[in-house]
Amino acid sequence: MVTAPRLASLLLLAVVAAAALAPRRAPAAPPPTAVEVAREVDALLERAWKEAGVAPSPPADDATLLRRLSLDLEGVIPEERTVAAVLSQRGGDAAARRATWIRALLHGQGYARTMAGRWANELVGRRVVFASLDAAEPEQTLVAWLSRQVAAGARWDAVVRDLVAPPQARGGPAEYRDRYGGRVAEVTGNLMRVFQGLSLQCAECHDHPYDDAFTQRDFWGVAAFLAPGPQVAIPGRGERVAARFLGGEAPAPGADRARELARLLTAPGNPGFARATVNRVWAAFFGRAFQDPDDVTQRPRLPEVLARLERDFVESGHDLRRLCEVVLSTRAYGLASTGPAATKAAQQEVFARARLRPLSPEQLWTSLARATGLEDDPDALRARRREFFRTFAGESADEVASDAYTITQALSLLNGPITNSVLRVGADGSPVMTRVLGLATLDEQVASIYLRTVGRAPTRAERQALRDASAGLSSDGRAQLLADLCWALLNSSEFVTNH
Repeated sequence: MVTAPRLASLLLLAVVAAAALAPRRAPAAPPPTAVEVAREVDALLERAWKEAGVAPSPPADDATLLRRLSLDLEGVIPEERTVAAVLSQRGGDAAARRATWIRALLHGQGYARTMAGRWANELVGRRVVFASLDAAEPEQTLVAWLSRQVAAGARWDAVVRDLVAPPQARGGPAEYRDRYGGRVAEVTGNLMRVFQGLSLQCAECHDHPYDDAFTQRDFWGVAAFLAPGPQVAIPGRGERVAARFLGGEAPAPGADRARELARLLTAPGNPGFARATVNRVWAAFFGRAFQDPDDVTQRPRLPEVLARLERDFVESGHDLRRLCEVVLSTRAYGLASTGPAATKAAQQEVFARARLRPLSPEQLWTSLARATGLEDDPDALRARRREFFRTFAGESADEVASDAYTITQALSLLNGPITNSVLRVGADGSPVMTRVLGLATLDEQVASIYLRTVGRAPTRAERQALRDASAGLSSDGRAQLLADLCWALLNSSEFVTNH
């Protein structure tokens, strides 16, 4: 007879034996790194290049790539000493250098400020962002709050949820809602454009004129999530609608409607959020998105590339920094912008050649301040900044980000007091010219000006031309020649574009 303790022991042995004989599961593979995902994207792009019958441009040289990365991530050209150090390097692993630059820049405060500024421009407009620089409580502004979130690596979906339903009554995300006051139609249109890639605002007054999928009821159903009451009246129709998202989802009775909208906007099952974010990030770094970031209903170019980036963004927990690292690590981002004119359009259509991009007003200002030494003089910097942004920030407080310059703006840069004042020579010369003139030889002076303005060494022909031009000049004449050289480079297409 088998006793109860004996039976329990036999059963335990059987369980252990069965476990030992059972096939063991292989440990789960770690998720791919950002660089590994970039290589997957590269393979998809290379297949698209082959199908389009185009060859990619060669890789950009180190100086060009460093300048591009610095402008895109820090919003400013690299410092003279950094460029000089890069140019002094010979050989080695270019890919490793690039990966090091990307990681270092992505974890700097410059990246956080630049990314925050880009999103704030879309949310409240460039003029409002500029005005916030002189706010009485700068740490309470939307830009400062966004900078802290980006620097801390906060999940992007969590950041957006706080913008839609601010956790506090003032400062930070509350400034975004305050910008629109009680105008729920305006904030609804902005939210759907920026975070869903939908021009739903077109359906505010009538059914969407360009997309049969969206009606006026759809627009006001979304707006009702942000309205003070449970329903909102559709203007001109004598009809009231309750909160309802585009997929038909309605908030639970008694639920906080703004929080429900925030959840629906950023839900992993809502493809619009990931697509809109990926499109905006890609456009920021390439000058063109897969599809219009404000209207993702159109068919995208290279849909497989877009889908891979979207999937990784969702699987990473909406990690904005990782998304940037993936995009910046692709072969396409590192290509040169030069090549035959005949193949330019075909190459750029499939991102096989970098686009020449005008610097944004923010990039242009910070780069001008760095090149001329203004960034080292806080009082002068603040005064000149106001003058600059009065010209470049647009006239309307409602204006969103735009990087196109007008003729008036360009002439202001060419002939305005900002550029002229920071290139003075003589007893009361500007800091940058005083520093340049303190160098021992003409070649050193010319090299310094090129490094600090256009981020490269002068060519042999440029050096010789300047030697010839300076021959026979007095010291004052040579000083003016160098100031004129600096002025010409600051106003060249090489300086005002990201190439």
